[in-house]
Amino acid sequence: MRLITKADILEAGANLLGKTSLPNGDLADWERFAQASLDYCWRYHTWLWVMRKGQLVDDSGVVVMPEDFDYYGFRQFDGATEQSILDTGTNIFLQFNDSRGRYEIVNGTVGTDVIYAVEPPLLTDDVKIPFPSAVTIAIGMTVFAKQGENPNKADISQEWDSFHVELDKHVANQARTEVPRPGRAVNRQTRASSIGEFPGKVSN
Repeated sequence: MRLITKADILEAGANLLGKTSLPNGDLADWERFAQASLDYCWRYHTWLWVMRKGQLVDDSGVVVMPEDFDYYGFRQFDGATEQSILDTGTNIFLQFNDSRGRYEIVNGTVGTDVIYAVEPPLLTDDVKIPFPSAVTIAIGMTVFAKQGENPNKADISQEWDSFHVELDKHVANQARTEVPRPGRAVNRQTRASSIGEFPGKVSN
């Protein structure tokens, strides 16, 4: 798996916009759109490199998720079924604990194994990100940038389709290396993608 940097993404984005180099001056908007694209790409699929196996832990008497847990990503508990906080019942559910700044597991048990997706990394100058292609993230960056310039009238349909074609290529590439468990289909959707909603989702 290639490790890419913020510079890789921004330079790829400049090329897609027909520029030979990054513009001079403040790149805050470019960086913001690049982060939005990375967040979307990171949560688009149950990528192998974002998944972790951990345990529910005790934080001063409260059962909480691991610190790097991504609320918008995939999660699956061993021997426990998660329910919505709006449903009645005795299964576990998540709620945010303001005093701890973490999600607590109501009715959860310390030591329960959990497979979960980690949060997308923040794009900083020194971070290196596992992802197959900087260009894919850059395509998404141009989508968010174009919509940001004209939220009500921007025609992003062509770029949006190209963005998803590239993402689906990476999904297919990973599928060729996955080994499904006998009798069980591989889950290729995140909790967010299963309902078609993502933070920062762009509507056609």
